[in-house]
Amino acid sequence: GAILKSTLNRCLKCHDASAFTRAPVLPFDEPRALKAKLSEKAKSGRFLLDEIEYRTGDLTDFDQQMPPDRKLNPRDARILKDYLEGLKAAPGSP
Repeated sequence: GAILKSTLNRCLKCHDASAFTRAPVLPFDEPRALKAKLSEKAKSGRFLLDEIEYRTGDLTDFDQQMPPDRKLNPRDARILKDYLEGLKAAPGSP
């Protein structure tokens, strides 16, 4: 719903190809492409899904949190996590 869309838009502020940031480009606005990325490894060595969960979680240091300007509140972080886990588990390509 609206909360998920708002959260994904916050992700895209840094992860869109047109964003001038150090953040890797991630297709939060393209579910099929994002699904393919979720099983890839991030620079940290964690799978991308695990990396996102870590960086949006409560235990992340300020310099590693996502989004960098303000942490997601617990409800929004849970909605994002549920969406990404559902996307990864959904049947179909990839």
